[in-house]
Amino acid sequence: MIEVEFNNIIQKITTSTNLREKEAYNCMMDMIHGKLNDIQTAAILSSLATKGEAVPEITGFAKAMRDSCKTIKTPPGVDVVDSCGTGGDRLKTFNISTAAAIIAASAGVPIAKHGNRAVTGSCGGADILEAAGVKIDIPIQKVELSLEKIGITFMFAPKFHTATRNVMHIRQTLGIRTIFNILGPLTSPAKAKIQLLGVFDPSYVKPLAEVLSRLGVKKAMVVHGFDEKGEPAIDEISIMGKTHTAILDNGKIHTKRLYPEDFGLENGESESIKAAPTVHENLKIFLSVLKGEKDSKATETRLNITLANAAALLYLGGKAKNLEDAVEISRERVESGDALKKLKEFIKFTRDGPAGI
Repeated sequence: MIEVEFNNIIQKITTSTNLREKEAYNCMMDMIHGKLNDIQTAAILSSLATKGEAVPEITGFAKAMRDSCKTIKTPPGVDVVDSCGTGGDRLKTFNISTAAAIIAASAGVPIAKHGNRAVTGSCGGADILEAAGVKIDIPIQKVELSLEKIGITFMFAPKFHTATRNVMHIRQTLGIRTIFNILGPLTSPAKAKIQLLGVFDPSYVKPLAEVLSRLGVKKAMVVHGFDEKGEPAIDEISIMGKTHTAILDNGKIHTKRLYPEDFGLENGESESIKAAPTVHENLKIFLSVLKGEKDSKATETRLNITLANAAALLYLGGKAKNLEDAVEISRERVESGDALKKLKEFIKFTRDGPAGI
């Protein structure tokens, strides 16, 4: 981006004029490939955050990241499903989406989960899988084979999005929320056509569904869950209160509010689903959910909120006609031991795998 172009871009943003998708695309390409200096990049990121990112801007940035990242081949004719949240929510929960992905995979939903280590919390998706024994930094060929052979894989973001290293130190120096906080779930290296996406702020629910549609996603649910006091709380489906949801189905988007009773579940309490302070303690919670433990109100709440999120994956993946049926299928997979078995299979494959890999 030459100086005149940068000046035009920053002039637009600082006068509350939205960038066109192509302008945003070119801007991101120049940022992540080092064509802008640190001051210019910081100015764009901070100005966008102040203005508020529009759908064409988020789409252009996401497309640039997709075009710059390493990708995986998915099995022919299979629509894989990604479950990835933005993080950064108020409540800081245990690893709900990762446990839900394991359960969904055990029910036959092909899961290509994209994720990273914790940024704002104590234990991210990569952290919990690694603690459980999954080898997360494996060759791309093995990432592909894991999806093909056992129906689940994990795409460790730093391995695939190497170009973004050019802006990482700027993000850290700024110390504010930027557009990068919402781009992760939009940049699946599998280019997943089906997605459950949790967002940290309910105001992003519908816009990000629109972005997913522009990115070619066929079916998706974008969600933000509220607590029992009616306050925005988690980048997951909630069973403490309502969940703001935007449902994308082949280009059409409609919004609705979901409640625990839509899943056939009782209301839980926010305190029960908070993350523990250490990875080891979070692993105990994670495994207790996959084992189906419900020996207290807290463990039952953790199980139920995971079942609700797994149900959304089953519903999106065509394994159930409605969310309540999907919860029961998910519960069966846990109680039968299939969910824990799938995790063990995942661990073994990433550690051993087929000969020659």
